[in-house]
Parts: sequence; structure tokens; C-alpha cells
Amino acid sequence: MRCNSSFVLVLLLVLMKDVDAECSQLNPDAAIEVMQSTLLKMIQAVSDLTHIVTKQTKEHGQIIKECPVPFINIMDQCFYINMIQSLDFESARNSCQAMGADLAQPKYPQALRAYIWDTLGDKFSKFKLGGSDLLEEGDWRWLSGESITEGWSPGQPDDHRGQQECLHLQSSLSYKLPFDDWFCESGTYFICEYIR
Repeated sequence: MRCNSSFVLVLLLVLMKDVDAECSQLNPDAAIEVMQSTLLKMIQAVSDLTHIVTKQTKEHGQIIKECPVPFINIMDQCFYINMIQSLDFESARNSCQAMGADLAQPKYPQALRAYIWDTLGDKFSKFKLGGSDLLEEGDWRWLSGESITEGWSPGQPDDHRGQQECLHLQSSLSYKLPFDDWFCESGTYFICEYIR
């Protein structure tokens, strides 16, 4: 679908360029005819593009899903990156829920980390996410109950001192992968996700 819409846009640009070149060599009446013909082609191209967008929207939902303020769309998920409060796990979750959201469960943690790095640099290192092994030691799960098997930094989770039970995203690119287990009761920044 994307190729079709790109093709239509390129076609519009080519038609406009051709009209400009052709009209400069014609008398006024002939130039008007060329412009009218080209305008009809452009209207048809816009109609085709509208049809493609409508069809794609019906098949895939909104093309770009919007997120409510203050959430931002990253890879079709709505995130709020809290850099104001450093909270423990339960308080962070309560804060997210007060916004009609919950702690984040990113499908593409590398993209989320890249966004944080590009936007904030290395000012912040850890962000709480919506995952833990609080229900059963060593069984890492998202709040949804889904298992967390990928995205761990090398050597993680290591359950340092037997007390690291909450999932955090390492924003530093020095870590190969973004996930790290960390202390639930420690105050860190956190990321909320609004589910549409």
C-alpha cells in the first residue's frame, strides 16, 4: 500500500513539472488546455490516493494512531516518560494508573531506548517498566502475565543480593540490550503506557 501512495505522490510531482515545461512553450489557449487536462489527471491521482488511504485505514485501523497528551507514539505504543518523580514500583504504578495508564510493556524496547537516548542523552540511566518476578522468583513477567524472555543485558537478570525483582530499562547505549533487574523499592524514574 505504501508503494502505491508514494507512486501517486511522485506522479503528481512529475505532472506538475511537465505542465510547467510544456506551458512555457505554448500560446495561452493551448496552455490553458494543457493545464485543464493536467488538473483532471491530478484530481484523479488525489482520488486514487484517497482511496488507497481509506482502504489501508479500514484494513489496519488508523494509519498513525494518536496518543493523548502527554503520551508520545513510539512504534505504535503510547508512552509517557516520567523524569520528574523517582518512585518505587508500587508508587510508580499508581502514578501511571492515575493517568489512565500502567507501567510500560514495550514491544520494541530498543526503539524506546533509542528515543530516550536521542531525546535526553545520558541524563537518566534507569526507568521502571511494567515487569517483575515478584510472583515467582526467576519467572519474569509483564503486568499482562506475558513472559519476558528477550531484551536482557548480558548477565541479566542477576538478582543481585536476592533483591532485584523489578524490570528496568537501561537508557545508556553502552548496554547491548536494554533490560536490567533492579530493586523494586528504589526510587527511579519510570515509563507509563497508555493502552488504546
